[in-house]
Amino acid sequence: MSDVEFGHLPPALRDFHDMKDAFKAMSPDIEAHNQMNADTSLMRDTNWMELQCWTVDLVLKFFARHGYTLQRTPKALREKRGCLELSETIAAMKEKQGAQLERILRR
Repeated sequence: MSDVEFGHLPPALRDFHDMKDAFKAMSPDIEAHNQMNADTSLMRDTNWMELQCWTVDLVLKFFARHGYTLQRTPKALREKRGCLELSETIAAMKEKQGAQLERILRR
């Protein structure tokens, strides 16, 4: 769907290759969900890569064909709800990965 406009998406989600960081940042949430729902979770064997493919290739394109778009919640409501900043979450995940890699390389 090359005619879909992605300008409304946050910068981390505008490019397929860049958005992998956002989906990698979801890994702890996926793992926590799987632990809490070990017997019934449909995401039992799902990883960030599969989640990205399903979300982008199927879910978002399906809703885009029906006229829906992702919209960011207004700033005042984000602050009231205590929403996290996507860029900060991704930066923290990258920092953690870098530290893990550094520990591995020092061995």
